Amino acid sequence: MKRAYIVLDGCFTGTGVRDINTQEWIEISDLVVSDNLKTSLENWATEYQKYTPGSSLEIDDNTLKRLDDEGLRLSNAIMTENEDYKIDYYDSKYGGRIYIKY
Repeated sequence: MKRAYIVLDGCFTGTGVRDINTQEWIEISDLVVSDNLKTSLENWATEYQKYTPGSSLEIDDNTLKRLDDEGLRLSNAIMTENEDYKIDYYDSKYGGRIYIKY
């Protein structure tokens, strides 16, 4: 596998994982990581999607921080399991990418 550059993005739509070069969503099932990590990623993305603008739920600062903290943890876990991934995390609260050490 050649090195893939991805960003974990808690966007309210999409899979939560984007190809940094094409900006296209990547299916979590296509990632080369453990099934447990895939399940954690799917749960995290699903939790974010509950707060899609227009839904009856509003995201508060504590929930946003919890989801961003989990996203950062998952970003590091991806790199720990597969060094072929270069990964960043898009922090929703601050509106910018966090570069994970490689």
